[in-house]
Amino acid sequence: MPERTRSASVRGRLRILLIAAFLALVVGAAAGAMGRGSAMLLGSRQVQPATDSDRSGTAEAFAARARSSGKVEALSVYLDRSSTATTVLLGLYTDANGHPGQLLASGRARAAAEWTRVSLAAHPTVSAGQTYWIALLAPDGGDQVRFRDRCCGSNGTAASETSSQTSLAALPATWATGSRYSDGPLSAYAVGATLSVRAVRPSVVLAPNALAETLVTTTRISLAWKPASGKARGYIVYRNGIAVGRTKRTRYTFAGLRCGTSYTLSVSAYDAAGKRSPQAGLTASTSPCVPPSTGATLFLSPSGTDNNSCSQSAPCRSFDRAYRVGQPGQVVQVAAGSYGSQSIPKDARKTSDANVVFQPASGAVVSMSGLDIFGNHVTIKNMTADIWTASGTDITLQNMQTQTFITNAHELNVLGGDYGNYAPPCAPGSTYPAVDNATVSPANGQTPTDILIKGVTFHDYSSVNCPASHMDCLQVAGAIRLTISGNKFYRCRVQDLILTGDFGVMDNITVEQNWFGPTVGGGESMDWNPTRECPGAIVRYNTFVDTGVEFDCSRDRSGKYYGNIVPRLSDFDCGTKQAVQWDNVADTGTATAECGRGSYVARDGEVDMVNRAAGDYHLTANSEARGRGDRNNFPPTDIDGKRRTPPIDAGAAQR
Repeated sequence: MPERTRSASVRGRLRILLIAAFLALVVGAAAGAMGRGSAMLLGSRQVQPATDSDRSGTAEAFAARARSSGKVEALSVYLDRSSTATTVLLGLYTDANGHPGQLLASGRARAAAEWTRVSLAAHPTVSAGQTYWIALLAPDGGDQVRFRDRCCGSNGTAASETSSQTSLAALPATWATGSRYSDGPLSAYAVGATLSVRAVRPSVVLAPNALAETLVTTTRISLAWKPASGKARGYIVYRNGIAVGRTKRTRYTFAGLRCGTSYTLSVSAYDAAGKRSPQAGLTASTSPCVPPSTGATLFLSPSGTDNNSCSQSAPCRSFDRAYRVGQPGQVVQVAAGSYGSQSIPKDARKTSDANVVFQPASGAVVSMSGLDIFGNHVTIKNMTADIWTASGTDITLQNMQTQTFITNAHELNVLGGDYGNYAPPCAPGSTYPAVDNATVSPANGQTPTDILIKGVTFHDYSSVNCPASHMDCLQVAGAIRLTISGNKFYRCRVQDLILTGDFGVMDNITVEQNWFGPTVGGGESMDWNPTRECPGAIVRYNTFVDTGVEFDCSRDRSGKYYGNIVPRLSDFDCGTKQAVQWDNVADTGTATAECGRGSYVARDGEVDMVNRAAGDYHLTANSEARGRGDRNNFPPTDIDGKRRTPPIDAGAAQR
């Protein structure tokens, strides 16, 4: 791979846990520093037990709830004696849905050991009970600022986050989030004159109210609400804290959900200036999963005919016929044999969320040369198809044996199964195959949405019969809300996983808890290239063995890359990734500041696993990746479905 120009430095956090032996003395000194006639309005005067740090040019903000209403005149911060910064900037931000928002006021002062006071030119009003953010910054080009909070295992109780910008000379007017932590409270506080008047009404539109469910199915939840007070231009909807859509209406349907699952759903209003209201939310659950009937009601057989009624005594021949005859929730029993190429077309009558389920008869082996799914609400289980395509809505393929697939479907679940042993010939007159790697891609004006690929083994995709082809195991050329989780990749020719965005947007894609074995041709295990911006991108808790990782799609460095086991860490490896990085563990290299907090390199040159050569990437009892994940951010279960409990291990498998 050609060397590239290194990106701007990512925040480095040197953590040194120090116990405040003279806590009472220092707290008393802090009280005296407030001055007469002023009251503490928000923050903490307590000297916290851990020393934290930020490189110059990177700001960090800490959430704090106002104790009293008043006008803030000054901010004070406790700087550790080891701090080398000569100048410190402090500022106060509004809260914007759990993040710092707009800068209310700021100031600078010469840094002093222990308490440093910064007077503010403007005196913003704070309201009791509201959340604000105290931010600090050592200007770019200076020395590192060290302060006190509750990082590094000290049981933080308040949110904190760094700026995405890493070369700031002043605090930004509007905050842009880098890394998020739970390291608060910061040893910092605001003082000023208290107010006896009522709290000032926020300039942002008020939150929607009377939020209520209007429709619940196994895969959808519809909400409605009363219009927000003020001049609301529209609404942003959130699922489990992540923005998933916008609407001008006072209703929204969350689709592609899992049956019998609880979700936190919320809505905020925004005005013409883009300011957002607080979120109004509720917790709702989809309808319970409906187990398939133990007894089939429709029947297929290679010897059947589509003139039949699809009964046990008069089976049909095609999947098309059984689907059209079938009612929501019915099970189609497929007799053993080869069915050639099959198609399931659209049927306008199939509007229920209960799927028509195709499954083999007990002990039967069912095979097809191809399967095309254009219809909606379909489940296919435990069959072999050389290739399948899917473009409908609400489709599940479970435990399939397949060489490859192409999909632009909505609400698609690819669960388990074996995909591979695929070495296609070149298409006639071409140097490329007619169908190459398994692909998620927009087609015919339709972008795939709400896709889950989980528990699949991808392996042995080869270009031996068409040498010019770029044979990867899985390609994503465009998708919205795609999760690739708990899969295993072995012996892929060029890349295990390539994410290009060649044909559409790449929004809210998560790659987590996968095993990526070494590629045959030496390409990257994962190549997420910069063709398309990737808002909401997350790559976490994967195990990458021997071949590298590219994560170049997030131009604003808002992508998140953490908890992974990787082949190497260094200034170059970390600096070229367009993402916020932390808590990654490597076989070799150096965990520099570019690699983020908590990053670590194995001392003996290899993270210990049960049997790398055999593709068993479970951790050994003494593996260097044990306990090196992020204790505040991790999936609830690992690649095997085992529940993750602290201490959290890096990589796909929890020991």
